[in-house]
Amino acid sequence: VSIAANGKNVPMVRTSVSAAQPRHRAPPLPPVLLLLLLHCGLGSGLGLDGAAYGRRLQEQEGVCALTGMTPREPRYLKFCQDYNEEACCIPGHDLENQVQFENLIDGLGPGCKNPMMYPAIRYFYCLGCDPKQPRYTRDKGDGSDTQVISICQDFVEQALWHNETRRQYEECGVMKYNECPESMSDFDPYQCGDDLVIPTIFWSSATEFMNYMSPPGEAPPSPHTPLAHPSLSPRAAAGARSCSLPHVVCAPRPARAGLYDFEFEVVPDADAVDESGEPTCWKPVSMRTRRASASASRRRAEEAVASASWSPCA
Repeated sequence: VSIAANGKNVPMVRTSVSAAQPRHRAPPLPPVLLLLLLHCGLGSGLGLDGAAYGRRLQEQEGVCALTGMTPREPRYLKFCQDYNEEACCIPGHDLENQVQFENLIDGLGPGCKNPMMYPAIRYFYCLGCDPKQPRYTRDKGDGSDTQVISICQDFVEQALWHNETRRQYEECGVMKYNECPESMSDFDPYQCGDDLVIPTIFWSSATEFMNYMSPPGEAPPSPHTPLAHPSLSPRAAAGARSCSLPHVVCAPRPARAGLYDFEFEVVPDADAVDESGEPTCWKPVSMRTRRASASASRRRAEEAVASASWSPCA
């Protein structure tokens, strides 16, 4: 087929679209968006509420508490360098960990303050960056949405509450943040002042210490308290208290984000093992590696003994 252009015949190219041409499939929705949709109404049609979906997602896919995503290689982490290959946090969480640790030692005086002091607390503050954090997290089991993170007893006895560490606590102390008034409950720690305390005197156990001085971090939206849509007036927003109301987004942050809303329990290492022999309690990578090497050596020795042929009549 041709058409006339300036007195000349110009061939026309005809294109056609095959009916069998494959269609592009839409990418799957990210887990966080699915959680929001389920919590805000779609979950009721599937017989699954938002909290239950979040727990199932964490169990099945290993979703990180701080990011709402599965672990992945982060950009450079300065404070929590053990997790630069794979992490449950991003650099902003890493910076928050560093800032809160610096607040913890800020008022200790020149005879004590050292950015490398208290390595056990530094490790503990990086717990949220551990790519295996979902493995150590479970429901509290009391009907609430509270999540519990299991801490290995070895870490407490050999690092966080070791005699040498306790001696350092008694010589230098830590800066304990003061609780903010209810009207300022969403403020970060240390925004309402602090006090110098001796951890071994102020807290009766390492468990109490960990549950007060929780690892920091900024968590993804979670279904705790409804958040009014930005288009609402302040008065209307103040009355938004239910996900069933119009113009209400069920994706707010809890009063204190990050791992602040989690509880920590100390469990014996021997009891915190799953069916495959993998630990279900947290400890720093360095301690985990030493234990893994020792376990591997014992396993090889046991296999060698079992494979050796020996007879009392030989």
